[in-house]
Amino acid sequence: GGSCATCHERLEGVLARVNGEAIVARNAQADAVVAAVEKAIDAVRPVFRLDGGDVQLVDVDGDVVTVRLSGTCAGCEMAPATLMGLRESLIPIFGRSVRVVPETAIGAMV
Repeated sequence: GGSCATCHERLEGVLARVNGEAIVARNAQADAVVAAVEKAIDAVRPVFRLDGGDVQLVDVDGDVVTVRLSGTCAGCEMAPATLMGLRESLIPIFGRSVRVVPETAIGAMV
Protein backbone atom coordinates (compact mmCIF):
# COMPACT_ATOMS: atom_id res chain seq x y z
CA GLY A 1 0.00 0.00 0.00
CA GLY A 2 0.93 3.57 -0.48
CA SER A 3 1.43 6.30 2.03
CA CYS A 4 -2.16 7.53 1.66
CA ALA A 5 -3.33 4.31 3.40
CA THR A 6 -6.63 4.16 1.46
CA CYS A 7 -6.00 0.57 0.41
CA HIS A 8 -4.49 -0.72 3.66
CA GLU A 9 -7.76 -2.14 5.00
CA ARG A 10 -8.42 -4.06 1.78
CA LEU A 11 -4.83 -5.33 1.72
CA GLU A 12 -5.12 -6.50 5.31
CA GLY A 13 -8.30 -8.37 4.38
CA VAL A 14 -6.60 -10.06 1.43
CA LEU A 15 -3.58 -11.01 3.55
CA ALA A 16 -5.80 -12.36 6.32
CA ARG A 17 -7.74 -14.49 3.83
CA VAL A 18 -4.61 -15.82 2.11
CA ASN A 19 -2.86 -16.54 5.42
CA GLY A 20 -6.00 -18.21 6.77
CA GLU A 21 -6.19 -20.47 3.72
CA ALA A 22 -2.52 -21.35 4.15
CA ILE A 23 -3.10 -22.22 7.81
CA VAL A 24 -6.06 -24.45 6.91
CA ALA A 25 -3.96 -26.20 4.24
CA ARG A 26 -1.08 -26.71 6.71
CA ASN A 27 -3.47 -28.05 9.35
CA ALA A 28 -5.00 -30.51 6.87
CA GLN A 29 -1.54 -31.67 5.87
CA ALA A 30 -0.50 -32.03 9.53
CA ASP A 31 -3.66 -34.03 10.27
CA ALA A 32 -2.84 -36.37 7.38
CA VAL A 33 0.72 -36.87 8.68
CA VAL A 34 -0.52 -37.61 12.21
CA ALA A 35 -3.05 -40.11 10.85
CA ALA A 36 -0.32 -41.83 8.81
CA VAL A 37 1.99 -41.95 11.84
CA GLU A 38 -0.82 -43.44 13.95
CA LYS A 39 -1.37 -46.08 11.28
CA ALA A 40 2.35 -46.93 11.21
CA ILE A 41 2.38 -47.22 15.00
CA ASP A 42 -0.66 -49.49 14.87
CA ALA A 43 1.22 -51.72 12.43
CA VAL A 44 4.22 -52.17 14.76
CA ARG A 45 2.23 -52.21 18.01
CA PRO A 46 2.06 -56.06 18.05
CA VAL A 47 5.88 -56.16 18.35
CA PHE A 48 5.69 -54.01 21.47
CA ARG A 49 2.80 -56.03 22.92
CA LEU A 50 4.58 -59.36 22.40
CA ASP A 51 6.99 -58.28 25.12
CA GLY A 52 4.29 -56.89 27.43
CA GLY A 53 4.62 -53.26 26.42
CA ASP A 54 2.98 -50.68 24.21
CA VAL A 55 3.67 -47.49 22.28
CA GLN A 56 1.47 -44.44 21.84
CA LEU A 57 1.90 -41.31 19.74
CA VAL A 58 2.36 -38.18 21.84
CA ASP A 59 3.33 -35.53 19.28
CA VAL A 60 4.63 -34.85 15.80
CA ASP A 61 6.72 -31.70 15.59
CA GLY A 62 8.52 -31.27 12.29
CA ASP A 63 10.76 -34.29 11.90
CA VAL A 64 10.51 -35.34 15.56
CA VAL A 65 7.94 -37.98 16.51
CA THR A 66 7.49 -38.29 20.26
CA VAL A 67 6.04 -41.53 21.60
CA ARG A 68 5.13 -42.84 25.04
CA LEU A 69 6.41 -46.28 25.91
CA SER A 70 4.53 -48.24 28.54
CA GLY A 71 4.61 -51.60 30.22
CA THR A 72 7.84 -53.51 29.89
CA CYS A 73 8.95 -51.22 27.04
CA ALA A 74 9.30 -48.25 29.41
CA GLY A 75 12.95 -48.25 30.40
CA CYS A 76 13.82 -51.37 28.40
CA GLU A 77 17.40 -51.51 27.13
CA MET A 78 16.12 -52.72 23.74
CA ALA A 79 13.62 -49.86 23.31
CA PRO A 80 16.02 -47.81 21.11
CA ALA A 81 16.35 -50.72 18.68
CA THR A 82 12.59 -51.21 18.59
CA LEU A 83 12.04 -47.48 18.03
CA MET A 84 14.55 -47.66 15.16
CA GLY A 85 12.19 -50.10 13.45
CA LEU A 86 9.33 -47.67 13.94
CA ARG A 87 11.52 -44.88 12.57
CA GLU A 88 12.21 -46.88 9.43
CA SER A 89 8.47 -47.30 8.84
CA LEU A 90 7.95 -43.54 9.19
CA ILE A 91 10.57 -42.43 6.66
CA PRO A 92 8.27 -43.09 3.65
CA ILE A 93 5.52 -41.02 5.31
CA PHE A 94 7.77 -38.00 5.80
CA GLY A 95 9.90 -38.54 2.72
CA ARG A 96 12.99 -37.86 4.81
CA SER A 97 14.76 -39.06 7.91
CA VAL A 98 12.87 -38.54 11.17
CA ARG A 99 13.67 -38.91 14.86
CA VAL A 100 11.52 -41.10 17.07
CA VAL A 101 11.99 -40.03 20.66
CA PRO A 102 10.47 -41.57 23.77
CA GLU A 103 8.57 -39.04 25.86
CA THR A 104 10.81 -39.60 28.88
CA ALA A 105 13.87 -38.53 26.89
CA ILE A 106 12.19 -35.20 26.13
CA GLY A 107 11.49 -34.61 29.81
CA ALA A 108 15.07 -35.52 30.72
CA MET A 109 16.50 -32.98 28.28
CA VAL A 110 14.60 -30.07 29.86
